[in-house]
Amino acid sequence: RMDAMTGAEKRALVAKRKAIEAQFPAPRANFDMFMAHLLHAIKLVGIDHVGISGDFDGGGGVDGLDDVTAYPKVTAALLKAGYSPADIGKVW
Repeated sequence: RMDAMTGAEKRALVAKRKAIEAQFPAPRANFDMFMAHLLHAIKLVGIDHVGISGDFDGGGGVDGLDDVTAYPKVTAALLKAGYSPADIGKVW
């Protein structure tokens, strides 16, 4: 447990983790992947049961959906997929 580690042990663990992450970076989601997931969820459970929002206070994220200024891209993609403005309003 980290609370039982000394400061030096914690620093060594962090350094080891950073080295592993540098060698094997985690794959990042992109906007197309996000939209595929969103459209799948809508198809699976229906437009009345899917809602989206974001938490942009650091960490994680989706390439191409970096902050709320990218939200219009989601609306445009839903329109392109054939959803009506009324249906899109349910998602937001």
